Amino acid sequence: MSNHRRIVDDQLYVHFITFSVYRRRRLLDHHRAKWIFLGWLNEVLDQYFALCVGFVVMPDHVHALIWLPRTGHPAWWGVEFSGGTKNPTIGIVGSAGI
Repeated sequence: MSNHRRIVDDQLYVHFITFSVYRRRRLLDHHRAKWIFLGWLNEVLDQYFALCVGFVVMPDHVHALIWLPRTGHPAWWGVEFSGGTKNPTIGIVGSAGI
């Protein structure tokens, strides 16, 4: 299987995005963690004037359909979800012992 990714960001597409929890831990099994994540997702979407068309939250990963109002900007998603961001889910879930 090829490991080549194709990034299409030159038109107003809905982007299918998948990401997983660090080391596939089942952190999103808990309702509190899901609510924290969804609140944070809503804030990020508002910040970028983006729309979430649909999503699925699994215990160790998330699938989302994201629409951005401008072309050339899906890279913000990866930056926001990287370990060095101000993602509150990481701190709250870790400190709650979930």
